[in-house]
Amino acid sequence: MRSLTMIRNSILAGAAFAALVPFAAYAQTDSRTTTVMDRPREELDAQGIRQGSFLIFPSIEAKIETDDNIFATTNSTISDNILTVSPSVRTDSNWNSHFLSVKAGTDVVNYHHYNAEDYSDYSLGANGRVDIQRDMNVTGGVTREKRHEDRSSPDDADGKEPTAYTINGLDAGFFNKWNRVTLNADFGMRQSDYRDVETSAGAVTNNDDRDRNEFKYSVRGGYEIQPEYEAFAQLIYTNVDYREVLDDAGVNRDSKGYEVRGGARLDFTGLVFGDVFVGYLSRDYDDAALKTVDGIAAGIDMTWNVTPLTTLKGGLTREVSESTQTGTSGLFSTTVNASVDHELLRNLILSGKLGATKDEYEGITREDDTIRAGLAGKYMMNRNLYFTLQYDYVSKDSNVVDADYTKNTVFLRIRAQM
Repeated sequence: MRSLTMIRNSILAGAAFAALVPFAAYAQTDSRTTTVMDRPREELDAQGIRQGSFLIFPSIEAKIETDDNIFATTNSTISDNILTVSPSVRTDSNWNSHFLSVKAGTDVVNYHHYNAEDYSDYSLGANGRVDIQRDMNVTGGVTREKRHEDRSSPDDADGKEPTAYTINGLDAGFFNKWNRVTLNADFGMRQSDYRDVETSAGAVTNNDDRDRNEFKYSVRGGYEIQPEYEAFAQLIYTNVDYREVLDDAGVNRDSKGYEVRGGARLDFTGLVFGDVFVGYLSRDYDDAALKTVDGIAAGIDMTWNVTPLTTLKGGLTREVSESTQTGTSGLFSTTVNASVDHELLRNLILSGKLGATKDEYEGITREDDTIRAGLAGKYMMNRNLYFTLQYDYVSKDSNVVDADYTKNTVFLRIRAQM
């Protein structure tokens, strides 16, 4: 009953919101491959603050949220109201060639009743590009993020407070194009560090055995069959190195793996475009007790600009993820999703999304099926003030006892920017 009431209130609020908008519907695309959400809007986009050859974009968001199952439990669900304040700043270069961007942001989250769930996350990062010549460049970036593990995660340590962790990242890349032939070479590193947490019983859950370094190397070659149609082949090598030789269960989770992909980048008259690939992946673990993860890999990321006012997107991914579940080496995640964005008025965009994920754990019989859906309305009052009203639904069905849950959230986001 609470869920139906939340949905009804969301629809009524969205209708009332639309009635207040003073602008007539109007849109004009600058490019056929520009989506509704990405389209430049000169009178509504943030202008930034010019400082020499840089533009500074400061912003602050406040999100007021109602969550009817904050602990993602099967029974005895608990609801709460949550306030999130998110200041951020991004600085972009405005050079004729080369590019540099630096950004920083934080999320300060406060629960009205369950204060132990409060947390503060942050992100710092910089990325850049050096243009060697017209069709040749190198890129690089560094990041540092503090995050928390969601209560819905199977790896949640069930502590008094959410599990906090930090990620340090480093990326580098090279791109070159010779006539119709392209080459991309990329390197990525992620260093994860999980904090210990205290349980409700007063014991301390050791998370040091989850700390790890992940390295990814990728080479991709492409050939332009004709303008807007490119075939490509890609090889990806992954190395995961845990800092502790054995985890608390006495298992060595270090692994190495590869993925081979073949696919195409497509563009049908600029209205339907995207990437499609299929391949094979394999991940071997140093510990003989952990089963090798291998199988078909696939990916689809397609966009259809149905009209200048409506964009449809669809996608599929199938990939291997890390897991700390006892007895499992990892999990295959297969996700399908679809979304629609419609520009009802020049400054009002309505959106809907629907997705499903199947997680298959290797080495144990666990399978999780998750369905996600959502509705949103984004109202751009002017270039400095945006409002977003959104409803999200998540339902998880697992063959593990007490791993099922259903969650409904409604939130209003207010964004001020320059």
